[in-house]
Amino acid sequence: MATQKRVFLIIIAVVLMQLGGFAQSNSSQIDAAKTDAQVQNLVRSVDKYYANFTVKSSLRFEDKRVEKQYRKAGVKAWEKADFDGNGHTDLLITGTHYDQESKVICLLNMGESLVLEPFDRQFYQACPIARISYDGKQPLVSYTDFEKPFLSIDSLQGKKVFSLIYKYGGFIEYNKNSVQVPALDSMMYESSFAYHEVMESKLTMDAAGKASYNSCEWPVLDEAKKQCEKLTGTIGAQSFSDIVGLIYYIDPVHLKPKYRVNVNHVPYATLRFSYAGNRKVEISDRGETGTFGLMRLYALLGQLRKTQQWQSAH
Repeated sequence: MATQKRVFLIIIAVVLMQLGGFAQSNSSQIDAAKTDAQVQNLVRSVDKYYANFTVKSSLRFEDKRVEKQYRKAGVKAWEKADFDGNGHTDLLITGTHYDQESKVICLLNMGESLVLEPFDRQFYQACPIARISYDGKQPLVSYTDFEKPFLSIDSLQGKKVFSLIYKYGGFIEYNKNSVQVPALDSMMYESSFAYHEVMESKLTMDAAGKASYNSCEWPVLDEAKKQCEKLTGTIGAQSFSDIVGLIYYIDPVHLKPKYRVNVNHVPYATLRFSYAGNRKVEISDRGETGTFGLMRLYALLGQLRKTQQWQSAH
């Protein structure tokens, strides 16, 4: 019996050493990256989509006026900080991807894996760049982009700067002085997208986490093939806590009622929030990129169909 116990303890020790070694290996990969080439190779090794991603400290942008300004300001192509507070070093990078357009990504060390944050907003914008700033000891991402010009010779307009913090599994606008808001009674999220296929969904959730989910899909030229489902369920405690916590943090009451991108074939979202005291807030978002906080909320809500247990409502 004593021999079996020793063998068991040895096995546990080996497993823990391997897990610890793996986490340490992830940390050492980022900590060991000291040159543009090493950072570039690390990004390419994590995700094949970034096989052509290029990192150069000289910085390259599709608009040479912006390139000159950032070079003169001494902006760095990559910096390190622990954004998610898990004790592991993360890597914030401004490089170039396809078509030599600047691309901002963050390589997050989750301990067991390295994860790339793609900052989806930049898909519709021009000349994105990111830098690290601090509020005390709290590392933040200072993210900047511009509206895409109609012609390459046009002056860049619509410059926007965001101060982002890593919370609820993603980067969202930093809300240092959050205010007390009324209790959330319920919420509704509708989303639609049409290209070759039409996809529509509607999710409702009350203050207790009871939810309904309805969705339909069909070929854009053949609605007779429409397939729909109607489901009900109760959102799990952790997912419910994350969603409600994020809603309170981004404070929809003080967001704009409408957001839009001037691009075709983008998703359309409508959010409705009902608060205690009969206060209601509605937000429409053409492109689903209105704010970083809203994008994170769409991601959390979009995961529920696969991550929660549902029952047919028929």
